[in-house]
Amino acid sequence: MNIDPRAFLSEAIGAYQQGNLALTDALCEILLRMGHRDPAALLLLGLVGVSVKEYKRAAELLREAQQRSPGDPEIRAVAEAAKRGLREQAMVRPDGRKRYLVIKAWGYGFCSDLDHVLGGLLLAEMTGRTPIVHWGAGSLFRDDPDEEGWRRFFEPVSKATPADVEGKGLSYVPPKWNDGNLRAADVNKLDGEMSRVGAVLLLNRREEVAVSDMHVSIAGLQAWIRPGTPYAGKTLGELYRAIIRKFVRVRPEISQRVDAFAAEHFNAPTMIGVHVRGGDKPVEDVELLERNKETPGKVEALMAKHPEAKVFLLTDDSKVRTEYVQRFGGGIVTTDCLRTSTAHGLHYLEQESKARLGVEVLVDMYLAARCDYFLGVGTSNVSAMIEHLKDWVPGAIELRPTSIHYHLNPFLYRTSLPPEQEAAFLASVEAQKRREAQGGA
Repeated sequence: MNIDPRAFLSEAIGAYQQGNLALTDALCEILLRMGHRDPAALLLLGLVGVSVKEYKRAAELLREAQQRSPGDPEIRAVAEAAKRGLREQAMVRPDGRKRYLVIKAWGYGFCSDLDHVLGGLLLAEMTGRTPIVHWGAGSLFRDDPDEEGWRRFFEPVSKATPADVEGKGLSYVPPKWNDGNLRAADVNKLDGEMSRVGAVLLLNRREEVAVSDMHVSIAGLQAWIRPGTPYAGKTLGELYRAIIRKFVRVRPEISQRVDAFAAEHFNAPTMIGVHVRGGDKPVEDVELLERNKETPGKVEALMAKHPEAKVFLLTDDSKVRTEYVQRFGGGIVTTDCLRTSTAHGLHYLEQESKARLGVEVLVDMYLAARCDYFLGVGTSNVSAMIEHLKDWVPGAIELRPTSIHYHLNPFLYRTSLPPEQEAAFLASVEAQKRREAQGGA
């Protein structure tokens, strides 16, 4: 990532002054991870920590800030506040109330939504809340208006449901949510009062019901995991695999489809999984088409080492499938799934069954995880998620560029985005609004 540290720091200062703690956190964390440990960045993160009552990390950050800028009165004052908060927090005893985290549908691609759920599940673990995944009206992968989308694809992550918190007089955070709108598709998610609420703002809250509708990334939570807790010290890959192992279980009928397809078609000594994205992805990833041109050569290099291999191709693009079949002939294996020949994402096009899209993505993902090698698209949540489904042998998986799951995305918390980022992020949303206005799906 090519960044201007001074510009990032200046933006972080402005974000904190405007009360945008999520953006402050993301910008300063990026600076620290890149080695730019400026006292001002450490101070800002310390201020965020104090604000969300993560006093231990705040104290550590401010101690380093004092070492780098001795005698700074502002740093000293905030450090004292962090120490005082830490002492007071140690005196607080559990009140015995059960608390919940309702993880709403993020409302975009299937694996983007799944990634949000995984981040929410880590947040629930960090805050001692019972998780409730609610893929309701905001999900793009439901057929029945009353369907709970998550349970169409996965087993429940807990015994609790939205009905267990509604109508009980419980308190909510953020307070834009309540019993009357908990199942709504969108309540000021990206615009308006209390919009773009980052996960850091849900730490140490006493309300019984916390609601997460803004994307939660495991990368964004990693630094706030407290030492001595079960997830402390784990790499991002280890965090993903731990959350998936504990919570994510696909429905039996989907597992059976994976088993049946693998038994029939994965009959070569070596299987090479390849994910090639088309559709609407080039709008977000301007270098994708060039990388796609390089992928067949990488496949050929692997097949030269393993002449007996077959290639399992995952693609949402019918033209890509045709090209690979023409190039590799009978060595190509694909599932019979919906594909597009346009520059529009399948989940935004009118379909007979939106749930079918989710099932097909899951089947392809879990089949790819059975391959011996995998070549994928680092900017795609599908490829990024496949990396987490098993412990790959070193050198067996290659994502180009590096996985989207390992990067922080401060633009999510910017109330006004640079034009090119705003266009990429919101193009699909606007297209969907137009289709809805015209009576489309």
